[in-house]
Amino acid sequence: MDARARDSSGRVVDDRTTAVDVSSSWLRFPRYGYLTTFGDQSRRDSMEEVQGLASYHINALQFYDWQYKHDVPLAGSPAHPAGSWPDIASTPTRPIINERETVLDLIAAAHSFGMSAMNYNLLYGAWRNYSVDGVSFRWGLWKKPNGTDQDSIPLPKDWQTDVIYLFNPANLDWQNYLFKQEAAVFTAYPFDGWHVDQVGDRGTVYDHAGQPISLAATFAPFLNRARARLNKTIVFNNVGGYGLKECARDSNEDAAYVECWEWTGQKTYNDLKNVIDESAAASDGAKSTILAAYMDKGYANSRSSDNPGIFNLPGVLLTDAAIFASGGDHIEMGDRSQMLCSEYFPNHNLKLSAGSRLKLHSYYDFLVAYENLLRGGLLNATNKIVLDRDSSTNGAPGAVWTFAKNGVGYRVLHLINLMGEKSSDWRDNNADYPAPTSQENVEVRYYYQRGAVRRVSWASPDVRGGNSLALPFKTGEDANGRFVRFTVPRLDYWDIVILRIKPERSRPALSKRRAAAPAASLRRGDT
Repeated sequence: MDARARDSSGRVVDDRTTAVDVSSSWLRFPRYGYLTTFGDQSRRDSMEEVQGLASYHINALQFYDWQYKHDVPLAGSPAHPAGSWPDIASTPTRPIINERETVLDLIAAAHSFGMSAMNYNLLYGAWRNYSVDGVSFRWGLWKKPNGTDQDSIPLPKDWQTDVIYLFNPANLDWQNYLFKQEAAVFTAYPFDGWHVDQVGDRGTVYDHAGQPISLAATFAPFLNRARARLNKTIVFNNVGGYGLKECARDSNEDAAYVECWEWTGQKTYNDLKNVIDESAAASDGAKSTILAAYMDKGYANSRSSDNPGIFNLPGVLLTDAAIFASGGDHIEMGDRSQMLCSEYFPNHNLKLSAGSRLKLHSYYDFLVAYENLLRGGLLNATNKIVLDRDSSTNGAPGAVWTFAKNGVGYRVLHLINLMGEKSSDWRDNNADYPAPTSQENVEVRYYYQRGAVRRVSWASPDVRGGNSLALPFKTGEDANGRFVRFTVPRLDYWDIVILRIKPERSRPALSKRRAAAPAASLRRGDT
């Protein structure tokens, strides 16, 4: 939407744009955010916190570590939920208490803005001394085949538990136990779904009887049974892409979610695109993909919440451009309009500047305004794109990264500016990437091959509030085929070009007299 204020003479004195998503489900075009603090606060504060995220068009929130324990997520009982409980990170010297009323207020606030509220928990975790909760060691995952050395995740010594022990997701007794616990959560709190977490490839692991477990193969059956038992939205974290194909293809999860790491193959901008493409191919385009990609992590590790640093905006925008242009979502915004810099979501070692927040609003407005062109089931195109300056098809530094996608009756070209950048690594680990060198009057030649080009439009979240502008164009043909040529006025970070193409008409049906003509002589219209 574009709103303009005019003076008495009709002159435009101010102009503002925004976007509206009218999808019936957040899962169609997810814009996932997060919350991590559930202490004593007023209902008004809870409403304002969620309202701030709504301004970025966030349509679902992950309630991270809100629960009592991983193996007993509900404090109290469904009939008598506890009014408060210690957060997992609560210590004797730094007590953190989660409040039932705050959780309820935040869920209500989310619902008032049309957001889904997702209850976070692992699919296989339990605290030390789990037997007192009714959990059996026989359900565990073991590092040795003789039922010793249970697989586990170490935590700080002074937290509520210093370890999370892991269990076999394929064990039906464990499933029945955990699903019962999650059902109790949904009885006591109006969450809309379960954000199911894991911690990635655990190497060689065994059940208690000494049988090796293919952990990735346990995920889809677990998720399918969870969905059938709980009848709630399911989102599952395929850490580093571990088990991604199987879950996207075989499970009833509602959206794909991947936490990205360099050591699991998600190092560059192009790697992020490849993950989104892999997920879409495995689900035949039926599931949207959300990436958890934590910016400036190395720099964040050098700071503290008492002396925070500032996110580096150029790196953030380039990563968002890579993910959004590829058809994915980036979980990054939460906790009073702050941004993730760590896999531990409550880490607040970095802050967003006011200018960065304003710029990110433009990107999220753009993501919504052009959602059908960015994430409406488009397919990757292999058509050639030629620029009058350095370009690449794989996100190489020092060039303009180009790729295109096909929709019915249109093509969408993406230009992501990596001119002046020395690295294609998305994380911007030291928070020192410069703004790319702005490009002006970029001449583009796109080989569309079939059909008739009717219109060429240009838009960018960096220019004109994201409003599109019709571009003059010319068509031609050379040894590489038919092309359309046009000039993009400006490229700062990310531009899209939309080509409206009318398919060629198929030739009329052949008469019976000519029915024997070779089928190869017929040409089918491009759609």
